[in-house]
Amino acid sequence: DQALEDYAVLIDFLQKNTWGYSHQFSADSSDDSAIIGFGGSYGGMLATYFRMKYPMYVDGVIAGSSPIWGIFGLIPEADPYAFA
Repeated sequence: DQALEDYAVLIDFLQKNTWGYSHQFSADSSDDSAIIGFGGSYGGMLATYFRMKYPMYVDGVIAGSSPIWGIFGLIPEADPYAFA
């Protein structure tokens, strides 16, 4: 949870400061910018969980090779004999 919160704080800071170029752009120039998270394996799991927990910060996520349904206790349970 701490890593996800850290990403939320970082994205919020970057959006409010217009990606570090606040002296060149107007205050709302980053409001229309889409933010897409991505990652593979563990990073893909983090990106997916981030999108689930903080949907207001990212517009989408690309998660490659992420075992998002392989976590104990998730519903629906993973089928070990299925192909994705």
